[in-house]
Amino acid sequence: MAHVVFFLHGFQGRPREFNLMVRSFTERLGKRVVLHVLRSYHGHTHLSGANAAQRVMEEMQTVVARTGCDRLSTVGHSYGGVVMAWALHLLERAGGLTSNLRLVNFIALASPFAGIRGSAYGLKLGGVIKRFSAATREMCLEDAFNDGTSDAESRSPFLSRVAQPDVLSVLGRFDRRAVYANLHGDLQVGYESAALVPCKPPHALVRSDDWPHISAESAHGGRDHTPGSAFGAGDESPWLRRDPKRELILELMRTYCTLGWERVDCCFGPAYLPSPLAHEQIIGKVLGGLLEDSRASDVVVHLISRFACGDGGEGGVAAVAIT
Repeated sequence: MAHVVFFLHGFQGRPREFNLMVRSFTERLGKRVVLHVLRSYHGHTHLSGANAAQRVMEEMQTVVARTGCDRLSTVGHSYGGVVMAWALHLLERAGGLTSNLRLVNFIALASPFAGIRGSAYGLKLGGVIKRFSAATREMCLEDAFNDGTSDAESRSPFLSRVAQPDVLSVLGRFDRRAVYANLHGDLQVGYESAALVPCKPPHALVRSDDWPHISAESAHGGRDHTPGSAFGAGDESPWLRRDPKRELILELMRTYCTLGWERVDCCFGPAYLPSPLAHEQIIGKVLGGLLEDSRASDVVVHLISRFACGDGGEGGVAAVAIT
């Protein structure tokens, strides 16, 4: 029996972006896990999330059948985290997530679960980038998706469909769920969307001694930005208060937060001069994966240190409930 860990890159990404992470997993977990970097999304990231997820699901289905695995975990970067959630939903509908298959870790790094409207790209270039492809329209919440389960007149954005109960029930089967979000410098995906909260936490730039690119508040599972304050009146980032799709974005956040999540805040560079490459650096790559960035090693090691193998050999950590 095996514990298979699937890695999925994001929009305009490529499999080799996970080289540093895969090497780190191999060095630290050895034969306790089987690593598989998904390749079916490469070259097709312009497709809608549903079409891309169908390709990903079929590849996952093949690997699960071939390995006979009894445990499954996923690590998704950027839009890969959203596509992975839908692929898991499709895999369950196809009968690939049996009751005997234990779902252990669902990890997303800088994933736009609530879109990219709060990012530099979304705020400044939204009117342009949403025309690039079906995927960018989805990330801008400007699409009208229907998978045949509702009336054509009730079409809604794809990201809203991903947050529906039948998909969240699959995510709810995981022993733990974790989101890593960049506090500053992420031009592609704003902090709020990746962290599933409507504003940044106060005093988050106090760095952890053990993890230089992770805030002290979140490095060991603690956060002083509590669920109650996160959704309190007026506790929203300025861009969100002004956004015409504010209610939709808040609803997406609230829906995801009916599950328990571990939230890890990352920051590359000082607050007054954050790295504009944070979106790439969070998984240890730059220049579209052409080069590795060792500055992210502490983030990768943090991820692995809290990774549950499900074989009784790890210490294990409880998810921080967010309601």
